[in-house]
Parts: sequence; structure tokens; C-alpha cells
Amino acid sequence: VEGKITLTRSLGILSDIKVGAEEQYFFDRTHIVTPNYLTFPPSTQFYNDTLKDFLTSAFAEANIFFSRKTVARVGGRYEYSSLLNQNNIAPRISFSYKTGKTSQVSLAYGDFYQKPETNLLWTGRWEATFEKATHYILNYQNVTDLRTFRAEVYYKQYHNLTKTSTPESSWTPQFTNNDGSGYARGIDIFWRDKKTFQGVDYWISYSFLDTKRDYRDYLTEVQPTYAAK
Repeated sequence: VEGKITLTRSLGILSDIKVGAEEQYFFDRTHIVTPNYLTFPPSTQFYNDTLKDFLTSAFAEANIFFSRKTVARVGGRYEYSSLLNQNNIAPRISFSYKTGKTSQVSLAYGDFYQKPETNLLWTGRWEATFEKATHYILNYQNVTDLRTFRAEVYYKQYHNLTKTSTPESSWTPQFTNNDGSGYARGIDIFWRDKKTFQGVDYWISYSFLDTKRDYRDYLTEVQPTYAAK
């Protein structure tokens, strides 16, 4: 269940500020079966367990135009999780500068948080904390009616990633700690052209990714199996 409210106010001709709040209610129930070895013959115990979380958020964001060519977006987000009994503050800022009629360059920084996966919170609800990612992004784009060119370079740092272990008596991963870390860096290039060849619209994209993480049941910082360079 989710509810959200946003208010926006203009500041002069182009600038504006946006504030808001958000409430998310999360509910998950599981049916657990465990053996009871105190009886003979051993019997089976059944019981339900429930995860509940109220994730309360507040945010603010302002677009500030220093000129018609230069704009800054400054903002932040606050979150509190009743399940983790923890809060966080995530600042975010970006600058954009128009280098021509159809082109601009931008630079962005921001922090982002998320809760560990639900299946891990069953065993780590009392010790788990928010996972964190810090983004640094440099972007250039030139967009016209017939052609689009976009190039982006990024670097991301990961903190407090969830570490897991698998007990001998179970195949289910269990929460261990939030000592994991990692990084991702790369470049994305995109080109679209509807002008060169009459009646032809084509595009080409290329991505390079270098990433390593020490999380889940990894023994050290390595490239995840799902990530291709």
C-alpha cells in the first residue's frame, strides 16, 4: 500500500521547488514448519511469522536557473523504516549547461538507499541496515528532430551490501551482516539517425561496464555472474 503527496511552487520565471511526502506499508507472511524433537516420536510444529514495515519518506527538490543556459537541480530525500528502525538522508545535486541550440552537458551526484531483499529480512530484521549506492555521472547529449547523440560516463560506489551464508541444514541463504561493498564504472554511447539514409531510421548503442562486488555469499570482491563487460 502506498500514498504520496507532492506540492510544487514556481520561483520566478523558470525556477521552481517541489516538496512532498510518501508512505509505504509493506506486509509479508510466511507459514513455517519445524520439527519438534522433544516428543517421541518427533512431531511437527506449525506457526506463522509476519514482516511489517512502514517506510516513511520526505523529499525536496529545486530547479534553479542561473541563466537560460545554466541550471542546477538540488534536492534530498529522507527515509525511515520501522522494520529496520533506521533512517537515512540522501542528498542529490546536478548541474546542466547548454553548449549549443540542441546540445548540453550535465554533471550529477547522488546517494540512493534500499532495504535488503525481503527473503533475507526474515533472518536479519534486527541487524540489517539500508544498502547504499553513491552515483557520479557525466553526460553529454545533442538532440535534433532527425539525429540523437548521447554519451555518459559513470562511477558508482556500493556500501553496506548484504552478506549471506547458507547453513548446513538449509538451502536458504540467511542474513549475516551488511559488510559488503563494490563498485561499477563504465560508459554508455547512443547514436540515432533518421537523416543520412532516406526512409531509414537506425540506431547504434554501446556499453562498457567494469564492476565488482563483495556481497551475498561471495568470499571476495569479484565480477557478478550477471554482469557482462
